Amino acid sequence: MDPQREMHVQEDEIPRANLAPRTAFNDYIILHEIGRGLYAESYMVVDRYSRRTLVLKVNVQDPTDDSYRTELRVLNAIRRRLHFPSISNNFIEGNLECIVMTYAGLSIDRMMNMRGLRHFSAENVVRLGFQIFAAVKSLHDLGFYHRDLHRGNVTARLNSVGSMIVSLIDFGQAQEINYPRPDNYENKTWFSSLALFNGSPFERVDDYIAVIYTLLYCSGEPPISNNEETWLQEKAEFHLNPLSKIRRVENRWLGILYNTIENQRGRGIDTVELMNVFYANRNCDPASRMTIDIIGNSLVIN
Repeated sequence: MDPQREMHVQEDEIPRANLAPRTAFNDYIILHEIGRGLYAESYMVVDRYSRRTLVLKVNVQDPTDDSYRTELRVLNAIRRRLHFPSISNNFIEGNLECIVMTYAGLSIDRMMNMRGLRHFSAENVVRLGFQIFAAVKSLHDLGFYHRDLHRGNVTARLNSVGSMIVSLIDFGQAQEINYPRPDNYENKTWFSSLALFNGSPFERVDDYIAVIYTLLYCSGEPPISNNEETWLQEKAEFHLNPLSKIRRVENRWLGILYNTIENQRGRGIDTVELMNVFYANRNCDPASRMTIDIIGNSLVIN
């Protein structure tokens, strides 16, 4: 769930699984909870037979909510692809809908909180954006919009050769790009484009605009406040002149990228044009390795 919206949800109104650590659940041993959204919880677990450490995502069944089946459809399509978790198992236990998958790392939101909300370096914002854009393109090429991109649904972890690999998670709000009867998109969040706020149908551009808002947050220059009542006005002002809302020179490329993406609305995405903005950036090579800090026992982007 969008972290900016989560604060408004009453915890006691949400049905929870609340699985206890060190207990058996189906073929898995629960280690500890690693996150929760509006309707789902995620746990680190150990497979009792293979001894692999995995992630168990648990949803309390709701006949009006199709997010479990949607997520399964996407996870099966993206299996074993870079920038995504790989599904290992799925099952229903009582009234709990369960998906088991590989661990994709800490969320960007969690890393920012561990850093005391200090922004990432300008170089790492470029590198982070480069990988997220690659992930979004891959998802679109497989035929899906994500439709719920924000800093809680972007993760990163170190791979076997010491590079931070970014992944997208949480596909419960996804939709097939060529779906014949697209639903009305009403999930207007801090990360949503101005066009969505104004009632336009969802398109590829909107996933990328959500990434721009995420990167601006990570750069320490969020253009939108936490006051939900002013979001529409603030988005309209940012859309009119994004560069006027970005103070630091090293972050101004994000305003250029925003304009480049919005100029492609209604005509499809020209990824070469987008990549040119990344490579024109003088902060760093966008494909270079992210630098990291050690905080506690965790490796986080600095």
